[in-house]
Order: sequence, then C-alpha cells, then structure tokens
Amino acid sequence: MTLIACWIKKHKFSSQLVIASDSMLSSGERWPCCPKLFRFDRQDCVICFSGNTAYTYPIILQIHSTINMNEKFQSRALDIHDLSGVIVKLANSMITQRTDAPSNGFSAPDCAFLFAGYSWKLNCFKAWKIYFNENKKLFKKLEIINDKNKKLFYFQGDNEKIATIETLKATKNHKKPLNMIPLSILIKNINSKKNEDSCIGGAPQLIIISKHMNSLPYNIYWPNKKNGKLTFWGRILNEDEKNKYLALDPETMLIYEYPFLKKSTQLIITEDNKKNLYILLIKILKNIAII
Repeated sequence: MTLIACWIKKHKFSSQLVIASDSMLSSGERWPCCPKLFRFDRQDCVICFSGNTAYTYPIILQIHSTINMNEKFQSRALDIHDLSGVIVKLANSMITQRTDAPSNGFSAPDCAFLFAGYSWKLNCFKAWKIYFNENKKLFKKLEIINDKNKKLFYFQGDNEKIATIETLKATKNHKKPLNMIPLSILIKNINSKKNEDSCIGGAPQLIIISKHMNSLPYNIYWPNKKNGKLTFWGRILNEDEKNKYLALDPETMLIYEYPFLKKSTQLIITEDNKKNLYILLIKILKNIAII
C-alpha cells in the first residue's frame, strides 16, 4: 500500500495545499523509488493513488492523457470540482471493460485515488478520495479537504488512522497550525521499524499548490541535507542531473535553490523560523522607510 498526506498549510498572508507521499511499491519485492504523485499541464491539480498498481497506473495514465489532450480540461475552463466527476466517470468506464473475470464472479479493484487542487469556481482548496464502492460496483468520490468547511487534512493508505490521531495530538485538536506536521508524521511512518515489512518506505515526494493555481514539486534531501542525497518523485538523482525545482531538507524544513548551496527566499514557515522571518521583515521595512 502507501501513505498519502494532504493538508492545507495556512500562514498569516495566505494558504497552500500540500500533498505528500512515500515512494515504495512492492509485489514480491520492494522498490523504493516509484512516483505516486502526478500533476497535469493545467497545473492547478494533482492526482495520487494507494493500492494495487495493476489498476492505479493504467487509470492514472488514461486520466493524465484525457485531461492534457482536451482543450477545455487543459485550459482550466472546467473547474476541478467538475473535473473530479470526469475522472470518476473515466475510471468507471475503464473498470467495466475488464474481461476474463475470476470464476467466482466480480473482482473489486483494491485501490483508491486522491484528487486535489484549487477551485476557482468555489474559491477554495478541495480534495476528494475516489474509492470503489463494492455494493454499487462503481467508483465514487468523497470530499475530504475543503478549507471553507474546515476539512484541513487527510491521510490515505496504510496507517491512515494512526497518522490522523498523531496529527490531532500534535496540533492539540486543531488548536495549533498544521504547518508541516503531516509531513513529519509521514516521515515518521516511513522511518518506523514497525513498517520495515510494510509497503511504506522510500524518500517522501511532495508538491505544493497555491491559490494562483500553479503547482510546484520539490526535490527532497533524503534523509536530510547533511547526510542524504537529492531525490525527486522518490528517485535518487544522478550526479549529472539538474532540474529547476527547489530542494527541501525534511529535517530542518529549510528550502534551497539550485545549485542548492544557498537557502531559498521561499521559506516553508514553521514555528521555529517564524520569528526569524518577522525580524527580517521588520529590517526590510525599516530600510524602505529610510530610503
């Protein structure tokens, strides 16, 4: 299986939607460098999965192709709220075309998807779990994130209940801001010795969606910048590989720009660096006043 974390990270000036996952696939062997987050050319949404990849990968690839080849879908003329229905319809059309079913009857696909993004129509971040309803023998969708209804975080996959409880404890039942707590909980599950024989593992992969309807994936230093290697979508990058994205040290939550020797001006705000950010802002404002 998998563990996916999806949450709204709020701060003083704005908010963002963050989606993160582990990178482990297993089927008789363990493969800790596999992509589980998929974004589209339209940039305002992401889809990811948990469960059997015999179902998830073909369905996601068809969803990806359908959205990118349709002008209305790709241009964002169709809002993600309506696009989520298109995705469910596509998944159902594919699942009904299976043949050579088991002799004992219908085989329910053991998988689920998480579709998330920013809705210009409703002016909010939203996410849905797309799951298979065995009674109706169809995929259905369930709203799991909506910042207007205070649905602020969600875990999907292995250990989802434990991760949810740990997040509620860490935030004192929503009294403290989420910041990057769900990512820390995900990393804790990845590193847990209890999960050594499970399907949670590999470097985390992460993408952030902003209200200007653009998404930004991150390189991840794994397990940290000091002792780790640079990864992207869970895969360790070769020494000669370069990309344009920022790099996150999950131990300190600091962000680095290419060539990753200096800290980026784009900070992920945590309680630890919030005071330093305010001090820097005051200094900038004083300099402006002097000028």
